[in-house]
Amino acid sequence: MQNFIHEAAPELLLNKIAELNSILSKHKAKSASAEQLSFYDSLVRVMMFSYRYMREIEYILEENKVLQDQNGFLRHRNSELQSRVDEFDTIARLQCEGRLEDVIKEAEQYTNQVLQVRQLNAQTSEQ
Repeated sequence: MQNFIHEAAPELLLNKIAELNSILSKHKAKSASAEQLSFYDSLVRVMMFSYRYMREIEYILEENKVLQDQNGFLRHRNSELQSRVDEFDTIARLQCEGRLEDVIKEAEQYTNQVLQVRQLNAQTSEQ
């Protein structure tokens, strides 16, 4: 309920402004005192300012949601790109140290061993 009131506040305020404008028109028609007219007129102006302020806040909140979503995406993308940069840095460092080909051979041997173990396990489970 409280969230509904918060979301409906600008429209509720706009309705009250319309009511107040109606009262102001009636007072003008009755030739009310200048003080009364000035009071109601300033009250309408303050309420209109509040209404515009509420709409501006709604816009800012929506923009904030969009920016938060974009920020989340960019953080994730940054993490992915940083991982790739780290991989390239590792390759460049290994190449500078002259160890790149040795590491590639060790990785291939390890991969072949893992594949052989998986094939043996698959054959054993079939029997």
